[in-house]
Order: sequence, then C-alpha cells, then structure tokens
Amino acid sequence: LRGFLLAFQSVTPLTIGELWAWSSALKLTLVGYITDLAVRVRAVRGAFALADAYLAALDTPHSRRVPALSHDASLAFMVRVLQRVREYGPRAGLVRAEVDAWLASKGLSSEDAIRVEGQREAADQVSMANAVTSLRLCATLDWSRFFESVSHVEQVLNRDPSGTYGQMDFLTRDQYRRAVEELAGYSAEEQVRVALAAVEQARQASAPGRDPRSEHVGYYLVGPGRGDFEKPFPSPLKRLRCVQRFLRAHASFLYLTAIAALTTLFVAAAVLYAGWAGASEMRVLVGWLTLIPASELSITIIQHVLSSILRPSRLPRIDLESGIPADGRTMVIVPTLFATTGAVEELLAHLEVQALGNVDPRIHFAVLSDFVDADAQHMPHDSEILQAARDGVQALNRRYSEGRDDRFFLFHRKRLWNASEGRWIGWERKRGKIEEFVRLLRGASDTSFVESVGDLSVLRDITYCITLDSDTRLPRDAAKALIGIAMHPLNQPRIDPKSRLVTEGYGVIQPRVSVTMASAAGSVFARVYAGHTGVDPYTTAVSDVYQDLFGEGIFTGKGLFHVDAFHTALEGRVPENALLSHDLFEGLYARAALVTDVEVVDDYPPTVLAHARRQRRWVRGDWQILLWLFPFVPSSRGIERNPLTMISRWKILDNLRRSLVPPSLVLLLFAGWTVFPGSPVVWTLAALAVLGAAVLTLLPRLLLLPWSRPLAVSARRLWDDARTAVAQTTLSLVLLAYHAWDLVHAIVLTLVRILFTQRRLLEWETAASTAARAAGLIGRGGVRTFEVEMASSSFIALAVLVVLADASGDVWACALPFAVAWLSAPAIGFWLSRPVQAAHWQFDQADRHQLRAWARLTWRYFEVHVGPRDHWLPPDNLQETPDARIAHRTSPTNIGMGLLATLAAHDLGYLTTRELLQRIEDTLDSLEGLESYDGHLLNWYDTLTLAPLMPRYVSTVDSGNLAASLLTLAAGLDELVIAAQTRQQRLEGLRDTAVNLINATTPVRFDRPDASDDRRRRALHEVARSVVDSVSDDPTDTPMVTTELLVCWKDALEAEMAVSDPEAPNTASLEATEWSVALLERLTACLDAENGEEPSIPMRLEALAGRCRARTEEMSFEFLYDRSRHLFAIGYRLADEEGPGRLDGSFYDLLASEARLASFLAIASGSIPQRHWFHLGRPAVSVDGVPTLLSWSASMFEYLMPTLLMRVFPGTLLDATCRGVVRRHIQYGRRRNTPWGISESAF
Repeated sequence: LRGFLLAFQSVTPLTIGELWAWSSALKLTLVGYITDLAVRVRAVRGAFALADAYLAALDTPHSRRVPALSHDASLAFMVRVLQRVREYGPRAGLVRAEVDAWLASKGLSSEDAIRVEGQREAADQVSMANAVTSLRLCATLDWSRFFESVSHVEQVLNRDPSGTYGQMDFLTRDQYRRAVEELAGYSAEEQVRVALAAVEQARQASAPGRDPRSEHVGYYLVGPGRGDFEKPFPSPLKRLRCVQRFLRAHASFLYLTAIAALTTLFVAAAVLYAGWAGASEMRVLVGWLTLIPASELSITIIQHVLSSILRPSRLPRIDLESGIPADGRTMVIVPTLFATTGAVEELLAHLEVQALGNVDPRIHFAVLSDFVDADAQHMPHDSEILQAARDGVQALNRRYSEGRDDRFFLFHRKRLWNASEGRWIGWERKRGKIEEFVRLLRGASDTSFVESVGDLSVLRDITYCITLDSDTRLPRDAAKALIGIAMHPLNQPRIDPKSRLVTEGYGVIQPRVSVTMASAAGSVFARVYAGHTGVDPYTTAVSDVYQDLFGEGIFTGKGLFHVDAFHTALEGRVPENALLSHDLFEGLYARAALVTDVEVVDDYPPTVLAHARRQRRWVRGDWQILLWLFPFVPSSRGIERNPLTMISRWKILDNLRRSLVPPSLVLLLFAGWTVFPGSPVVWTLAALAVLGAAVLTLLPRLLLLPWSRPLAVSARRLWDDARTAVAQTTLSLVLLAYHAWDLVHAIVLTLVRILFTQRRLLEWETAASTAARAAGLIGRGGVRTFEVEMASSSFIALAVLVVLADASGDVWACALPFAVAWLSAPAIGFWLSRPVQAAHWQFDQADRHQLRAWARLTWRYFEVHVGPRDHWLPPDNLQETPDARIAHRTSPTNIGMGLLATLAAHDLGYLTTRELLQRIEDTLDSLEGLESYDGHLLNWYDTLTLAPLMPRYVSTVDSGNLAASLLTLAAGLDELVIAAQTRQQRLEGLRDTAVNLINATTPVRFDRPDASDDRRRRALHEVARSVVDSVSDDPTDTPMVTTELLVCWKDALEAEMAVSDPEAPNTASLEATEWSVALLERLTACLDAENGEEPSIPMRLEALAGRCRARTEEMSFEFLYDRSRHLFAIGYRLADEEGPGRLDGSFYDLLASEARLASFLAIASGSIPQRHWFHLGRPAVSVDGVPTLLSWSASMFEYLMPTLLMRVFPGTLLDATCRGVVRRHIQYGRRRNTPWGISESAF
C-alpha cells in the first residue's frame, strides 16, 4: 500500500484529506469486492438449484422426454448437471447428450467444464478469504503511522530547523497539518507550498537576536507568527473560523462587554417590570438586588454560547514516551502537615503508588512537610513522627532507587512563631512551603527547612515542579504529559522584565481535576454534585472559555510550574500573613494554562458539611485577594503598581461575585415575596432561572439533537445530563439558605480581619481533616449534628414564615416550598451525606452454611487431585460419567486458580497455615521445573511428566491470568503475616467438612445397607452431627469446643475407621469413608494448630510472597504485543518444524474479554503503552435499556473472569455490562428451561 501511494503521488500528489480518506476508500472498495463475490456465489447457488430442479423433472411419472436446455444456461448449471447425472442411470443418457452438445457449442468438453468451474470456485474462495483478511487488517492497522509515511506535507514539516517537529506527539503534528490545510485549502500543491514556506521562514529566523521560538515551524502555523505568515495565502476560512479568530483578537473587550450588556438587559427588564407594576420608587432597590443574579445568568449563557463556538484549545507538546531528557527533570511535591505517624505512613504509601504510575529516572517525588500548629515550637511526639517520615522515605529509596538518583525526598520545616495567628506554625503555610522550596532549588540557604532526606545534588537540575495535594492521584504517565507540554517551545514562559509577569508561554500548567469514582459514589450528595466520573476513551480536550478565548486558564493548586519562571514572577509579591488561598494569585502572575486532556484525580467531599467548609475556606481566600483589584497593591517590599491585566483582575472579581450569588438570591426571593411590586411568581421564577441555569442550557440540545450518532444514544445522554442538572438544581435550592448564611459569614469575617484585626488570616484546615471531621459527625451526632451546623437554614426558613404570616395566597404558594425545603435542609443534608453502602445480598445462617458446604465440596477437587502424582498442579478436569477419567494436563490459568483456591481454602479454614505454605511451596517448586519462554509458562503441560504439550505455545490470556493470580496470592500471603488464621476459621472449616460427612451418611445414600453398615453409618453420622452442633458462627461461643472435645471426636473417628470394611461395598459407603478421612485429617490439623504456629511461618510467608512477585516480574508481555495494531496477539507459537517463533495472526480486540486482565497488568507493569486500553473495541447493545458491551462468544467466563481479580466500580460501563450479561443469561436459561451461566467446559 505504501509503495503504491508513493508511486501514485510521484505523478499526482494527494492532499492531507485525501490521504486520510484512503483507509475508508480502501475499506469501501473491499466491501464492494466482497459484495460482488457474494452476488457471484449467490448466482452459482441459484444455478445449482435450477439444475436440481431440471434433473428432478426426470423423476416425474409422466416424464417421457428430456426437457430442453436453455441456451442461456450457465456453465455452473451444466457442471452441476454433470455431477449429478450419474444418479439417474440409463435415463440420463439423453441428458448427458444434451449437456455435451451445449458444451460443444461453447468449445468445451465435460472435463474442461468441470476443471474451469472448479478453478473458478477455488479462485472465489481464495479471493473471499483474502478480501476478508484485508478488511480485518484495515480495521486494526495503525493508519496514523501509515499516513505520516506517505504524506508529502509531513516530509516537509520534518525539516523543521529547530528539530522540534519530529519530537512532538502525533496529535500535535496533526494540529500543525490541519493548520496547513486551513491556509492552503484543498490543493495538494498549495499544501506543500505552505509547509515549505513555514520551514523557510523558520530557517531565516535562526539569526542571532531573534526570538528562539521563531526557529520552529509551529511559530508560524499555530503560534504568535501566524498572523504575518498567513497574509500571502488567501485562506478559504469558514465563517465559524473567522468568528473564532475575531473573538480571540478582541477577547477581553468582547467578553466583558457582552457580560455587561446582557446583565444590564436583565436588570433593566427587572426595573421596567417594577415600574410597570406601579412602584417606580423601588426601581433602584430592584436594580441592586437583581444585579448579582442577573450577572450569574448572563455569564452562564455567554459561556455556554462561547463553548459552542470556540474550538477546544489543545496545547502542543513533546512526546516523552521514550523518556524525559535532562533539561526536563521534575520534582513532584506534596505539601502536607504531619499530625500522626499513621498519617505519615498513609501519605508515603500514597506517594509510592503515584511514583509507580509515573516511572522515569528524572521524575522525583518530595514531601514538603510542616508539623501541625502548636502552642510550642516542639511537641512531645514531633521526633517520633519525623523519624517515621525519615525511615519511610529512606525505605522507598532503597526499594526503587538502586543504582540511580534518589527518587524520593523529604523536606521538613520547623515551626516559627506567628504573632497574627498566636501560634507556632510553618511559615506562610502551603504558599510558604512552595516559595521556600523554590528558593532552596535555586541555592538559598536561609529557608526554614531543617530536615532533608535524599541526595540533594539532584536539586540543582530540577526544571519543573508538579504540586499535588496529599490526596491527589497522579494518573499513569500524567507527569510525562505535563512535562511534554511545558517543554514545547511555544509553551515555554517568557517574562516581561518590567512587570515581571509571564506574558507569553506558561509558567504554570494546570491539568483538569476529576473526581475519583470511589468518592463520587461514597454518598448521595457526592453522586449528585460530582456528576459523571471515570475514564471516557473518546474524550480529549474539552471546552474551557478562559483557555479557549484568552489563551490562559485558572490555577487551582494542582499542576506543573516552571521553577525559574515561578520564582521570578512571584518573588516578593506577597506580604507576610496576607494570603491564605494563593493558587489563583500564582496563576495570574506566572500565567497558567488549563490542559483539559490531562487530568489529576481528587476525592470529592462526602458530606454537605465537608463541602460547605471547603467552600468557606475558598471564599475566605478569594476575598483576601480583594486588594489586587486596585491600581496599587501590597507586596513584601511595600506598595507597588498593580501589573495584572484587565482579564486577570476580572478573574479575581468574578470569584468574589460568585460568592455573593447565594446571598443575593435569598435577598431577591425575600424581597420578591415582601416588598417588590408585581407578582411574587415572577420574582420566584427569576430566582429559579438563575438556580436552574444549567438546566436551561440543555434546551438547545433538546431542540438540536446531533445526527452524528443514533437518536437513542443522544436522547439517553441528554436524559442523563438533564437528570443530573435537575438534581443539582434541586439540591442547590434546598441548601441555598444555608450556603447564603455560611458565605456571608465567611466574607464578613475575612473583611473584618483584613481591615481591622489583621489576625488569623492564615487560619487553615486541610481538606482531608475537614472531610474526616465532617464524616465523623455522621456517626456520632446524626441529625442533631446537622441541625446545629445548619441551624442558619432553619432560622431563615422560620423568619420567612413569620414575616409572611399575613401574606396573600400567591405569596404563600411561592414561599412555602422554599421555607419547607430550608427548614428540612439539616435532615436532607444528613440523609444525603450518609455513606452509600454497596448492595450486598444478605444471607441467613442456613444459606451461609449451605454455601460453605458447597465451597468445601469444591475444595475437595483440589484437595484430592492436586497432589504429588500431578506434581502439585491442578488437572484440567475430571469426568465422572460414564466412567471416571482425569485429564492430566494443566494450563497457567488452572495453576493460578489452583493457587487462589488454596488461599481461599485457608481463609475458610480447610487448611492450616502450615498446610497452606507446604502446598504453595510444592506448586511453586513444580513451576520452576516447567519449560518457559521469556518468563511465561507455556499453554499446556502434562501434569504426570511436566512435559509441554504440542504445539508449544504462549497464551496471552493464560499468562495474564497466572500473573494476576500470583500477585493476588502474594498480597494474601502478606496479609497473613499481619493477621494470622484464627481458631474460629479452623473450627468453621471443620464444621463444613462434617456437614458433607452428614450428607454422605444419610440412609438414602446407601443402596443395600446391612446391619454392620447401618451401625457404622450411625456412628459416623453422630460424630459429624456433634461437630456441627458444637461449632457456632459466633466466635464467643467457640470456647465450648475444647481441645479435649477435639480429641474425643478424633478418637471416635479413628475407632470407626479401624473397623471399616476396606472393600467398600458401594459408592455411597466409599463417599462416607472419604469424608470420614477428610474430617479426621481436619481434626488432626486443628489439634496440631492448638499448640500454636511455628515461629518460622511469618518468614516463610514473606519468602513465598517474594517468589510470587519475582515470578510475575519475569513475565514480559512485550513480545505478545503488536505495536502497529496496539493489540495483544492471541499468543505466540514457539519455533518448531513448521517454522520459527511467530505471533498468532489473530488478536484480542475487545474490552469485554477475559484478556483485559492481561491488558491491565501489562500496562501497569510498563510493558506496553497505556493507549492499548483505548484501542480495545467497545461495541455495545442495549440490555433492558442499559448499554452492554459485546464479547466474542457471550460466555460468562469472558465477562466475569477478570472481575474475580479486578475491581469493578459501581456505575461504570464494565459494571453495567457484567450485570446486564448476568440478567440476559438468566433470561436465556428461563426461556429454554435450562441452567443459566454458559461458559467453556471440558468433558
């Protein structure tokens, strides 16, 4: 294909659009060719049917002559007649003569005809196979790479003098090529000419003294040089593109003017209505009270319109998949407060997880810590807490930094006396930590850091810092993405020497902040406010008005900053004890970019109280920046001229305005019900319009459903969004009075402290401690706690009811729903804030005992058949009828499931810890003797000889199952070191074994019981019944099962076993004997465990866990991965007499497959890129109205097997799929009156 296109373009170059359309055209051509073949096959089958009908006429009773052959008959017809004519014996002689005559007229003999038709059929078969194979190849081929290999424009742009173009990621290169298309139109020659011009301009700009960015072609295609560069090219821009460019060129003026105009329009409408209602003296009051609500509605409408007009902005970036260069070294910093050793350990465990997801030797992680505020500089537990942090960081470096620069650091500050706060605190809290750390990176020695862990020589090479909160998740490779953006020449910060502001490029890169699925599902309140969570594989950049219109976003405190630019822009800007919330401030000075296609993940406040406290903290911080609206502002050097731009000051003002919306709405409603002229319905609807603005913005979507996707899909998405918007609006209405009072209190308190007291401006509570305290109140005080915390809502509701006591019916009809909602707000808030427990089926005692008895019966398979004969490997299956047969072969999946079954048996009490260790050690010893390939076990082995079965093959899905099983087993073994098996577990396991013995010794189980058999049955039954009756589910009752009683049961069983008939006259008696032996073994094991476990068991557990992890680390999945398709092959066949080692020609290309477990592990281990997950297909159908993913065979194994070992989050597509599949299988079984739950099985 590549050679064909290159040859074609040597004569006629193709445009960018034509090259992208090539894959679709090729697929369409193949489909057309397959259609032609199918039509031809159908015609041949029709000819065969006609031939059969022709010959059938010979069988009619009155047939005396041969029907005449049509001159238009086909060769396929004749060949079919020839093939079947022998069936008719002598009667067919005339038919044969007719056929020979027809063939002779065509110059063919019968042999020629059969040969020609056979060749045609074979050719069609081969052609169909090739066409289908080609179509499958087209579906999996990496067309992006193919496009770049044949594009003339790509080849030209690769000559970028700065060398940056070839280092960028694909989407950025595609962005540049789209810019070429915009400038050149639809002429291939013109597109090449534009690309050449950009390269030439960049080459001419390499002179000394020029802007270094101008040496890069992107400066002219998408950067500041675009305006001058595009003048010679009469670009056929579409109208929308012209509008977008005009908006960006006059962004500040148009945006602020539009807000002012629309707000004025709404306020004027309210004032005119008041005048029309006959109260002109109230117009000034109406204007003031409607100003803030009108501005809120105006901004919502304007931003919605702009987001539909503006194309989401995606910042260009460098591709760092192969590693971060030396000039991109980055420190991920987590400012935090140390309160307890437990909190320190939790933080370091969290930091370790973030480091494992962002592996690169030039990405380091540092904890910037202070002790909590105190009345003295040193507190009794300080040294213990700091030592725990020191030891934890050193342990992480020993584990992950061997032979390399330290990856983990600790920087701890001493407490300093703060007269404003009246306590000993860390200097300037989080802002001070970051400022001092930046100074430390640049060589300062006068900071308040008094403790450091890690090799400090790394610090001088740090170019970027990524700051996170202590509960923020940094998704896999998110750090690389942020660094790649920051390193691109067009994004590198440029500082105005006079104002010391970053005026071009960006000193701060702010990712999108999403909400964890777990916290969003933690309470009804979080579910409503958090909205949609999770990973959307089809979403890239999303719209943000500030970034898309002004080219800069708002910094929210989690993101990357350029160390030197940040230091230069912010040094000395803030006087001490002045700012609590510094994120917006830092973003304004260092210029922040919002990157919506890279995200970090945070927890959402689980309760109404935690959310309110966070809002209160933010509002206090916002109002502390009030002074930066004015021409002159304070700084550490005194008063200086305010260098902030108009739009930067608007961002500050807008934050203040938003905090006034709830109070202004309460005032508007109260005035509308009491003093405003006109109908109270009008004023109530006006307030509801502001509260429900999010619902109003959905109306255009209702009228203009997109045609690019099925109507049902669009309608469902609209319904989901509308339901969320209505729920959020309703909740905002209920909490309106509470929030209004809370915000007014925060604003007044902040203004008093700024203007008068100058104290407690740095009062602070971390988000984590706020959430913990608010969550803790749920359990302790219940509704009473919420009544106290939210008393302001009830007070305002009662005030409304009292004031409106003599009001008219219209007023009561409007006000009563609000008053009731506000009065009920504490109870509603409590109900919404309760933790949501996942729905679990509650089993009664009888069901639980029955399930455990079945579990014991299941373990019996492994207990009996996983032994020395099969080298402690589980046989694949056991056939019971018509005769017993054991399949002495095993696979990696079988081995993994066998290991986990052993661990589960220990949890259920069917094995002691000593037995567990011995079984696992024996199995792992056998694994070491098996032939393997690149760390992977082969697909099948003979368990008797340990020889691999032919052909020798590595299965992707089996290797993934084994790796996941080993990791799960290792975690289970680690847990046993901390929490050993209890006596209660062993006794319950003993009881389950006795239950099965009872089932095996009931009278109906015996074919012909004789007297001795019946006596023995009764004796065994009584022992088993005694065990079952004595062991309780309540651990407090187990002391009654004394060691003496265990010995008594053991002696009774041994006595019966000594007089049993060794010939076992029938199957039932044999089964009773087997369960008697099993119960005796369990009694013996329980008695052994009564003496306590061996001291060496913890060490053996740790050693086994290490062996499991080491085995997993040896398994590299890279050779199973096709990087051109970004998919896993089904497997890899080792070299044999049929050829060299080779990947399978088929691939796992669906998410709903058991192979997703292997995909997940391979991505987590770093063997394959993360993009593979998004190349897995997600075809879906509706099951009972719920979208459900399709698998290849719809078996339960495909869908549910990964969920044994992978977490499935409620409300996600995978969760809905698994539940939908189970429902569909149940329906299928009921319709056919068969058991449900179809999966692969062996017999």
